Amino acid sequence: MVRLSLKKRIRVVTLYKKNYLHHTKYRFRILKRLASNEDIFASEKTLRRIVKHYLSTGALTNKKSVTRSINLMKISQNQLNELDNLIEENKETTALQAQNLLNLRVSTRTVQNYLRRLGWRRIVTRFCQFVSSKNRAERIIFCNFCVLTKETFDYSIFIDECTVSMDKNGRFQWYKKRKNQTKSGLVAKYKHTASIHILGGISRLGKTKLMIFSGKVNTAGFKQLADQFIIPFVNDKYSTYHRLHLDNASFHTKSAQWFEDNGLNHFKTPAQSPDLNPIELVWNDLKHYIGFYIKPNNMLELINGIKQFWNEKVTIAYCNKKIDHLNKVIETILLLDGKASGL
Repeated sequence: MVRLSLKKRIRVVTLYKKNYLHHTKYRFRILKRLASNEDIFASEKTLRRIVKHYLSTGALTNKKSVTRSINLMKISQNQLNELDNLIEENKETTALQAQNLLNLRVSTRTVQNYLRRLGWRRIVTRFCQFVSSKNRAERIIFCNFCVLTKETFDYSIFIDECTVSMDKNGRFQWYKKRKNQTKSGLVAKYKHTASIHILGGISRLGKTKLMIFSGKVNTAGFKQLADQFIIPFVNDKYSTYHRLHLDNASFHTKSAQWFEDNGLNHFKTPAQSPDLNPIELVWNDLKHYIGFYIKPNNMLELINGIKQFWNEKVTIAYCNKKIDHLNKVIETILLLDGKASGL
């Protein structure tokens, strides 16, 4: 049903009376055409209801609308401040809960409108890496060091592991609501899907060799893999100086002596800081690529899709773009006093 504003309803009645349509045979069909000429679009049924209600009651609003207008009373400035503070203390509070807790004599919809005016928006909860107070301090020191030294990460190699599942779905899709359908847009998904592990790195001079393996990684296994892709890459691209950026996984920290024995410079970065390793962005793009473009049906197709992404998409320009993103991350971390940047 089309809901017309009071101004448009007045104009509809005016057109009806002005053109003496009361005794005309097809009066509401004519009224619809006259109304459309004035950008008032409504069905004949709607126009008939408005006119008949006016002729019988002399009013242009029904009882429900009048009651609604009474309920939509303004609330005081003190109540607005209380509402703002309530949401600030508990951001999961619903408009209905706020209405009851503050004893607001307005509708729930009005509470929602006032919350929007106060700048609040109800969104889906997003999660980020938890950062302890100790690691926040370390992140601030690291970021200030990067700013003061005007760090460009020209000699940095960012390395990390990732698990890629056999996903067949992209991030978004179109859907249309249909009859006898309670939920739209739902896609069936296995609780446990086959997956594979990968290990690789990026730098200003390009990517390392990508290692694909199954099973868990321990210290010995990591050393064996690193011997195949880190050392050859360092000798080829960074023979004079380099820095390896890795997270604080146990098999990384336990390999400190092995790094030193093999002439590898392990640059220690703050813990709980995946946002400071741009290869995490690469893994995110890889998972989207697998789900949206490859849609693997078996493990071989998954592995081939991973290799295709690494060989075709991860170019030198792509690597530099991801590393440049660190400048924005560092700036955001300093603004948030070491908390997760969410970038």
